[in-house]
Amino acid sequence: MEQQAHIESFLNRVRRLRSQTLVLSGTYNLLIYILGSYLLACLMAWVYPPAVERTGLAIGIFLAGLAYIVFNFFIRNLFAYFSQDDAALLTESTYSDLNNSLINSSQLGRHLEGSKQASPITLEFIHELHRRTAPAVTKIDPSSVIDRSGRTRGRNYLLATLSSLILIALFIPEFLTQGYEHWVNPKSPTQVSQLQPTEPGPVISEATDTDYSIESLELTLHFPSYTGMKTESVKPSDGKIHVLPGTEVEIS
Repeated sequence: MEQQAHIESFLNRVRRLRSQTLVLSGTYNLLIYILGSYLLACLMAWVYPPAVERTGLAIGIFLAGLAYIVFNFFIRNLFAYFSQDDAALLTESTYSDLNNSLINSSQLGRHLEGSKQASPITLEFIHELHRRTAPAVTKIDPSSVIDRSGRTRGRNYLLATLSSLILIALFIPEFLTQGYEHWVNPKSPTQVSQLQPTEPGPVISEATDTDYSIESLELTLHFPSYTGMKTESVKPSDGKIHVLPGTEVEIS
């Protein structure tokens, strides 16, 4: 019975490691999808601003991909039963030198529960199979049975995506902020065109009719020398003058 318990413990560890690997791989893919979608949305808003007018379509595509990842890596893993026999077959696909001894031990071990009704020869055969299989299983690391290439690949992709996001946030922060703003508050083409800077052109002043008037006028009269008269100032003046010929008039 000790050998059987050891075999069952090994198979249960394989099952747990497989579930953990699938969940972790799914988590990596989920984060990659969310971050990658955000970067792609910002890029579309940056390169092709009219794309933000299709917000409903973009959200639909995003949710469809999100649902696929959740179903494929989480829901299906929870509802798909992975038995000890499946774990034994998975182990033997990696370690072919077991020669089906592990799957036989897993299947025949269930007959020990009704050992009172089984023949002594059958029970002895099962115990002998367990005694031979248990030492071989002891040398196997359960983690070596699980294919972790998908998890490793997902982790590397996630690190690359995070690195890209950090570099963009450090050197081109407006790429993320403006991209988010465009999707949250989309502007119509008319509004966008109004926000575009226009080239400066020559300023043309419109001709207007202007009425000019003189509020104050001062006349300085310089009489001819033959008159012997001193210079005279007329302030204010209406501009009308009557002076001797040869008189110089200074207007100010």
